[in-house]
Amino acid sequence: MDVIRKCTVCGSTNFVSIGLSDSDGGAIMESINAFACTKCGHVEFFVKEEYLQAKVEEEEQRTLAALKKESDRKELMKLREEREKLLSIAEDEDQTLRSIKAAREKLVEINARIKHLEALVK
Repeated sequence: MDVIRKCTVCGSTNFVSIGLSDSDGGAIMESINAFACTKCGHVEFFVKEEYLQAKVEEEEQRTLAALKKESDRKELMKLREEREKLLSIAEDEDQTLRSIKAAREKLVEINARIKHLEALVK
């Protein structure tokens, strides 16, 4: 990526890369480049592209994880509501045996999915 750097002090576009040293060997020095203006000597710091890209990807992953968790929460709420309806059918003596059996079978499936989602959203 070609970047045109412009000095924030004098407006010159002539820079030279300068090396950075850190007595502690800190990771911050590995993530930035420094350039000195050849006209006024002002030093500008820029984050290295690969470091910046890694940070963008980390943020995207956090966003996706949050969206997935929210989706799981919504599904969990919906399943809990469906379970309550099925429980009322399964406990209603006026229902046919077939509908009660179908409701109980569906309840087994829903309870398993609810248990799985509850573990995910914690």
